[in-house]
Amino acid sequence: MNYTPTGGASTAIVLLPGGIFQYFQTAETAGGITAVSLTATSALSCEVHGGAMNTPGGSPITIKGLILKVQAALQNRSDVDETQTNPEMRPSAWIRDALREITESQPFEELRTSGPLVNIGPGLGLNGSSYAYAVSYFLNSGDDYTMTEDPVIFLSPVQAASVGLVTNGGGAYGMDYMTPKAIQPLLFIPGGIPFKYTRFGNQFWFGTQPGQNYQVYLPYQMRHPFNDENSRKLSDSRSAELAGHRGVCGRGARGGGESLERPSHLPAQSFVRRSKVATE
Repeated sequence: MNYTPTGGASTAIVLLPGGIFQYFQTAETAGGITAVSLTATSALSCEVHGGAMNTPGGSPITIKGLILKVQAALQNRSDVDETQTNPEMRPSAWIRDALREITESQPFEELRTSGPLVNIGPGLGLNGSSYAYAVSYFLNSGDDYTMTEDPVIFLSPVQAASVGLVTNGGGAYGMDYMTPKAIQPLLFIPGGIPFKYTRFGNQFWFGTQPGQNYQVYLPYQMRHPFNDENSRKLSDSRSAELAGHRGVCGRGARGGGESLERPSHLPAQSFVRRSKVATE
């Protein structure tokens, strides 16, 4: 077998029966192998596959790039096309729904972020409360979320030691979670250090009640920023062009938590790889 990598010279290797040749070059951002030739002394049976692996600094997988894969998986049916009058019958809509479903239930590094640094303290909570705060208070403007980590609070060395933390100095600490039942006695003790928390509905409860202002931020995974209306308008306005190259769903602004169901006969895992988030 002879192969020629991008920018390199032809290289020859010998494959034994049943052998597999895999070309993997992390330094290449494009190109890959430009030529391959196989020579055999007897009947040759082989398969050649090409593909690309996304890296954190590379280009993301897009919905546009997955459409042809969906069509191939459905045996290139004539009614599986981006020119369908009903937008929900287009492959891009099925990929969109699969994308929403997977990113709502699985961790995706590209969607993880941290909220703003905010204060909790006496009377700063909901309706003048000291312990109850809206979850939205800890999110970046315009964000919705699918999962959260423990809120992080900044404490001085003395404060950290008073809640049982072993530390050589002050800093940021992830709070300890308690169930709503377990935290109840702490919620009505004023003047304390709010190192315990629980989630109840759309609120965070902190105990004991903060006796002064404390800075807190929340690491969380935001809901996929997919604006369905923008992408639908794009598809509708370009239907003639899409007929020529199989369509695209456009990138939108951060959404507010749409919840649409994918068609039951189309498994989500068939269309979106967990390794990278589709962003267009």
